[in-house]
Amino acid sequence: ARWRCRCLASACGLISTPTLGNVRGSKSRCKYCAGKAVDPDVAHALIDSGGWEPLEEFRLATEPWQCRCKACGHVTGVRVGNVRKGVRCAVCARRKVPAEVAVRRVRELGYEPLEDFPGKTRLPWRLRHLECGEEVQPSFTNIATGKQGGCMSCGRDKTRQALMLDSDWAADQVRARAAEPLEPYPGVDSEWLIKCHLCEEQSRIRYRQTVRRSEPACDSCAGRGPDLPALLALLTKADAIPVGPYPGVDVGWESVCANCEASIRPRISALRAGQGACGPCAGKVVIPERAVEIMKARHLEPDIPYPGVDAPWPSKCMLCELDVSPTYRTVRDRTIGCQYCDDRAINPSAAVSLMAERGFQTLCDYPGANTAWPSRCSQCHRESAPSYASVRAGHGCRYCADRGFDFNAPAIVYLIEHPFWDAAKIGISGVGEKRLRQHGHQGWVPSTDEGGRQGLWELGDGMVAWGVEQRVLSHWREEISIDCAVPKQAMPQGGHTETVSLRLLDIAKTFAMIDALVAEQEALAARRS
Repeated sequence: ARWRCRCLASACGLISTPTLGNVRGSKSRCKYCAGKAVDPDVAHALIDSGGWEPLEEFRLATEPWQCRCKACGHVTGVRVGNVRKGVRCAVCARRKVPAEVAVRRVRELGYEPLEDFPGKTRLPWRLRHLECGEEVQPSFTNIATGKQGGCMSCGRDKTRQALMLDSDWAADQVRARAAEPLEPYPGVDSEWLIKCHLCEEQSRIRYRQTVRRSEPACDSCAGRGPDLPALLALLTKADAIPVGPYPGVDVGWESVCANCEASIRPRISALRAGQGACGPCAGKVVIPERAVEIMKARHLEPDIPYPGVDAPWPSKCMLCELDVSPTYRTVRDRTIGCQYCDDRAINPSAAVSLMAERGFQTLCDYPGANTAWPSRCSQCHRESAPSYASVRAGHGCRYCADRGFDFNAPAIVYLIEHPFWDAAKIGISGVGEKRLRQHGHQGWVPSTDEGGRQGLWELGDGMVAWGVEQRVLSHWREEISIDCAVPKQAMPQGGHTETVSLRLLDIAKTFAMIDALVAEQEALAARRS
């Protein structure tokens, strides 16, 4: 029980209600002296001395207390502990900026907000610079202090102008090299149009390269012009025919591919590095019109415009008239585009024909090679669901088969265990068959329940036994574990996929489940008959 007491410390003297256990186990007897609680009167005094005006009653020292700053009027949640540590209003201390203040400040600096203030001064804020119209994303801190951020485009222009040489002095340097500038000075690395006094020809130079030499500014007169015959030979070797003037070593040269006649712009620097001239011929660039021609050459008629090199392209095969959706990359690298005609996929019509030849009448459309395909046997007229792959491999109707498990004869459902692998296995076998003996040779023994009954259920119909086995397997894989408990190599007789760990299995519940499933499956079989 709590005991109403007054703290005897001269600096405290407050009343609290500790329990005897708290007093015995604590070094500090008073919760106020220990800093675990704050008296409401003390809290009001602290808040008032910190420059805050409370807007609600004080509750707990650990919870924010809604207050208004007396200096700026900012309303926020204040913790008494923070005030005691000397923390003041974030807005007054410039640690927080109200949204209206931030918006007013960026507008004063020539920016228009494109979204609401993000709330924190260091987060990116989408703005539009009114001077140049560019959209920028500086933080409020960077743009308000002016240290960095803001409009990078305008900043680069200002830096470039600050570092640019005097235009008159640069023009005098060009005139000293027998040339006259025809346009204002653009910068040290930008092209500058000049007219040579020696050959009276116009050309473009870069100031940085010109002032390093005492030769004429004109490249032709100084013997610095490109070796056009060598460049033409390089372009011709790359199967490109130039159709425009030489633009420079790092600028695309207007040309036509000699192989595909596509308009291309190879760079001399790229050709010197060993790269090809034509992107379409190298497979790096796809021309939609040419892609359609290649599709038609592969006996495919596209249904939609070119979607991309790796996107499915719906088309119709002109040989088998089936709808297919290969990618352009796959078709381009093959001689036949249709996967059915190229034997890379199963033709649904051919699959139906094969099933009919093997004695099956399919009951739905082709689902895939390894997916169960509901069918009816033409001999016994019973329904089953073999996969197309199993039928193609030679398997037939499970009821008409003269080998393997006989679905029409009496059968046994067995539940067996392996002490070494600590695993259980469910399975079915024909009555009198050697399947259980094969498992016994590998160390498997029948499971037993609390009454000593062995896990063997003899049924009069193999189909009923198979249904029980499948239901138990589904329960194991969906509710207990998707993993097999025994590796394939440890079961040469087969059946590792039907095992589960005994540590996860309740044998008593499994016996009860199989008993119920046997009764259910026998009732369904009797109804069908």
